[in-house]
Amino acid sequence: MIVPAITTQAVVAIAAVQLSHSLRLPMTGIILFAAARIHQARFYTVDTDFKGLNDVEAIAKQG
Repeated sequence: MIVPAITTQAVVAIAAVQLSHSLRLPMTGIILFAAARIHQARFYTVDTDFKGLNDVEAIAKQG
């Protein structure tokens, strides 16, 4: 049996759903957060929902 390769988009989507559920955060923005986590990158955002999470840099809105 040949198993199709899982695309990067599918991996990010699955991770986003899991993070959204476990962190109780909306899917808006969580997809970018999941992609950052998969690639071991720091996540920069102005969204205060992510404040306090590991590898998240909350940036104050200006204006």
